Amino acid sequence: MGVKILPSSEVRDRIASILKELSRDKEPIFITQYSRAKAVLVGIDQYNALMDLIEDLEDIADFRTAEGESVKDFEEFMAGLEGKSSVSA
Repeated sequence: MGVKILPSSEVRDRIASILKELSRDKEPIFITQYSRAKAVLVGIDQYNALMDLIEDLEDIADFRTAEGESVKDFEEFMAGLEGKSSVSA
């Protein structure tokens, strides 16, 4: 199944059916406003799984810090990735 993108006006008009689709398909829905992505709608199970993952990653970072390992925050990590080429010929 492809990426689902809906304008905010359609979400407003069809929220009940969109929530049913979200529950059935288990795929996030990107919501746009003036042709720009503004939000992502995910089911409650996906949201809870993401929050659990974030909590686990924070626990790992806290453990590594307590053990004396250096830990990069997200912005530092992403800045390091931007300088690297993702594909080599």
